[in-house]
Amino acid sequence: MSVVVEKVASHPENSQRPPVDEPARSRPSLPDASVLEDKTPQWFRTPGVASLFTAVIGVIFVVMSHLPLAPNDLWDHINYGAYTLEHQQVARFEPLLELARGVPIHNVHWLSQVGMSWLIDRFGPASLQFAHALLVSLSLGLAAWIVVRRTGSVIAALFAVAMFLTLNHLQFQIARPQSVGVLCFTIVAVWSLKPQFRRAEWIVIPGVFAIWANCHPSFPAGILLLAAMTLGYAIDIGRHSPRFVPAHPVVIRMLLMTQLATAAVLLNPCGLGIWTEVLSISGHPNIESMYEWMPLTLRTVQGKMMAASGLLLMFLIKMTPRRVRMIEVLPLVVFGLFTLWSSRMINWWAPLASITAAVHLAPIARNFFGKFIAANPRRRITPFRATGLWTIVSLGLCWIFFALTNFGVIVTQGRQPEVRKLVTRDTPLDLVGFLNDQEALPDGIAWVPAEWSGFLRYAGPETLNPMVNLHVHVIPQDVWEHYVRLTAGPSDWDDLLDQYSINMVIVDKDRQPGLMKRLAESDAWSVQYSDRQSIVFFRKSPV
Repeated sequence: MSVVVEKVASHPENSQRPPVDEPARSRPSLPDASVLEDKTPQWFRTPGVASLFTAVIGVIFVVMSHLPLAPNDLWDHINYGAYTLEHQQVARFEPLLELARGVPIHNVHWLSQVGMSWLIDRFGPASLQFAHALLVSLSLGLAAWIVVRRTGSVIAALFAVAMFLTLNHLQFQIARPQSVGVLCFTIVAVWSLKPQFRRAEWIVIPGVFAIWANCHPSFPAGILLLAAMTLGYAIDIGRHSPRFVPAHPVVIRMLLMTQLATAAVLLNPCGLGIWTEVLSISGHPNIESMYEWMPLTLRTVQGKMMAASGLLLMFLIKMTPRRVRMIEVLPLVVFGLFTLWSSRMINWWAPLASITAAVHLAPIARNFFGKFIAANPRRRITPFRATGLWTIVSLGLCWIFFALTNFGVIVTQGRQPEVRKLVTRDTPLDLVGFLNDQEALPDGIAWVPAEWSGFLRYAGPETLNPMVNLHVHVIPQDVWEHYVRLTAGPSDWDDLLDQYSINMVIVDKDRQPGLMKRLAESDAWSVQYSDRQSIVFFRKSPV
């Protein structure tokens, strides 16, 4: 028996086998992930840099989606949108202000007003925060995209986002239909820098202008940009072949696109009257008292920022090895002059300045740091490969950022955030509670701060009839002048209040201390309510 065992153990096939009493130590090896084939379609694949920009702009999006809503003309727009939804038509005459009854209006904002009114009625104020943050984020993303496409530099694109956000941060803090105009302007600017003239673009660009003209009266800025770009292309081409400029296809197509855009803005309820409305707003005498429309000076934060950006642009254009083209310089000059004329025009300067600065910063940086990169021959800069995995990562980031917004909390959890967390501290919420608790308010027109008028009309009692709101271009000039005078508490304040039969005055303690003092010292008025920011006076003997 022992002989048989020895023979079996000495057999060649059995000599390699492990002993019976020792377990096998072989482990299964993992497949090589590098040889896996990407089965996703080509249109679904994105490079890893897309995930990088999704993360950066997503953080900005989340921060902006938590910016509280301020008591400004946003609430006036919501009120006009509610009127349009209720009556199923765009008003031809001023519908909300008693002292402006019969004044013809061309409501250019009607589409954005209807959208905001529907959103806030359906989802609450958090939806307005979300919509505003989304519009701003799309504008920043387009600026980054065109810089990457023109320079191939991720750093330059991030610089464009930072500069765009810095220049326009004061405007971006305010949720209003203006955000739609900024996005539309950025779309036109990005397209104009690299026009392809595909068939779809002959429909898309005029479509952008048609939507723009029904959302915000800033669409002439887009037409002016197309005209400046057309002239810029003509000058750039004329440097080499002046005789062929009139027949050059780019110049002809840009000119045709400008004409199509000008025709597309007529697709609105006002027709040709939209141009009258836009020109009348910019030249209306009531606008002169609004600080947003005042000329830009170095005393303001925006003025300092624009001066710094202008000096930076001059330095970059001087130092850049890239050829400076008139399609970059001419729009900057045109919109720079408009910004000096009115500080609100910085909305159109910011995207042009940030894109141009980033485009010329990239080659300067490459020339300066090129020797350091070339000194290390092992260092290689390889672009991210487009894969479906990066697309899934980007979509996952989008979902995470969406869930972090107040609107995302409503959609995913069904939990409505507290109203006080969605509006600024100077929003008169306590005042609204007092007004709604009153069985009846004094008859007639009420003197209300214009900044609060829209919110009080939206959240307060329906019987409240403010003297003015922030749509100052529809208010008769003498009415607005009297309102402005009353804010300072003039010596004839009681005569002015009697003239309009005002029996209730709501005063902002911080902004109208003079008027508050006059009313508090008068025997004809009594204090009905007071809190840290507001005070309400009723006339003892109503007129």
